Amino acid sequence: WRSLGHDVGLHICTMELAHLRCELEGLNFAQIKRDVQEDGYVQLSQADLPNWNLPFEQMRALIDRLHRLHIPAVFCFMFDEFWYAYVSLALIIESILGKGFLRLPDIWAW
Repeated sequence: WRSLGHDVGLHICTMELAHLRCELEGLNFAQIKRDVQEDGYVQLSQADLPNWNLPFEQMRALIDRLHRLHIPAVFCFMFDEFWYAYVSLALIIESILGKGFLRLPDIWAW
C-alpha cells in the first residue's frame, strides 16, 4: 500500500490529519441549502473550495493506478487524504440536513 501512494505523495492511513487543512469559511451555506432544496443538488467547483489544500491530482492518479491494477476504488481510503475529503464534506452536508445526520455505509468511492 505504501508503494501505491508514495509515488503520488499520499499518506498511508495514519488518521493523523493535522497536516491537512480545510477552510470552508468562504462557502455560502444558506445558498447551498437553497440549491439542494430547489434543484435537488448543488455543484461546487474547485474554485468554490479554494482552501482544501488536498492534492486532488495525486488522489486522482492513485485511483487511476488502483483501476489499472484491478483493485476496487474503495481502497483509496487506505490513504488519509481521501478520509479527510470525506470528513470535510460532512460540514457541507450538515448545513443542508442539520446536525446529527447519518450517512449510508455505502458512500465510499465510485
